[in-house]
Amino acid sequence: MIEELKEYFQDYLEKKFEKISIKLQDLQQQFFQHKKEQEINIIEHKEKMLANYYKLENQFQSLLKDINITQKQADEIIEKISKKLVPACNPQKQISFIQSVYPQQVQSTFQSNINLKDFNNNNFYDYSHKTADKTIQNIAIQSIVHPKVSNFDESQNIVFITKSGVKYHNAQCNYLNNSKTPLTIREALKRGFTSCQRCS
Repeated sequence: MIEELKEYFQDYLEKKFEKISIKLQDLQQQFFQHKKEQEINIIEHKEKMLANYYKLENQFQSLLKDINITQKQADEIIEKISKKLVPACNPQKQISFIQSVYPQQVQSTFQSNINLKDFNNNNFYDYSHKTADKTIQNIAIQSIVHPKVSNFDESQNIVFITKSGVKYHNAQCNYLNNSKTPLTIREALKRGFTSCQRCS
């Protein structure tokens, strides 16, 4: 009798353990399958993010290149205009003068080939409605007050030095007379010039 009970319980336990083992194997298989799918999804997501990053980086580099080209064109035009005698008259005549001397350069400089629509971010301000006269008028004023603009640095105010002097002056200083060379304050300080006490 005891032997029969032992065999019965042994058989019962073996079947139970077999069922538990099958369930564990099934759960383990599901776990590894889920883990594999997660890893594949993560890899695909990383690849998409990396592709988007490179795409944005290329767009950014292209934008910087276009900005540098446009800036160089603007610098060249402003430098050429500053070397010529711009009529000391009202802004409208100055605009006409600039248009007559550099019509193609002025037009091409401000027809930038930067296409901001390539970007997903639409927070850029659209300046396409601005009139050409206003743009050219700004160039005319800038060509007199700021002979050259570099790297979008508006803090580089223009001063003047004489051939034999050691100080820099503003445009209205009496010390200038007929001898004056324009340059930025930064460049003047770099060369060792100090501020004129009369006009500063």
